[in-house]
Amino acid sequence: MDLQILLCFWIIQGAVASYLAKRKGRNPYLWFFIGCFFGIFGIFAIFFLKNPQKKAVAAAEPVRKTLPHRMWYYLDQNSLQVGPISTNAIEEAWGEKKISPSTYVWHEGMENWKPWQDICRENGVDLEILKA
Repeated sequence: MDLQILLCFWIIQGAVASYLAKRKGRNPYLWFFIGCFFGIFGIFAIFFLKNPQKKAVAAAEPVRKTLPHRMWYYLDQNSLQVGPISTNAIEEAWGEKKISPSTYVWHEGMENWKPWQDICRENGVDLEILKA
């Protein structure tokens, strides 16, 4: 009979330790066993522990939208047509300052030539992020 009471007492102490640990953001299974084996000392230990620090979430980099994958043409500084070039190549030309926001670009399917900045704006592409 005494063993049954002692066992119940251990389980109750473990359950109390587990409950308090869960409220503090600790592992309740580990603290159940600590509460069982160390009794009231395990329960007191939870009160003296600090809450675990939450890991700071790193600031997400802005999502870099890209232009549709097409073959592009653009007019250089002398109004000569350059192309066809890939989307990656025209983005590289922008990064290398071969084209400016006012440079006219075109791809098959467009009715007229449009300034580079208008094409980027229509596709939700930020020119500053595109430079990076």
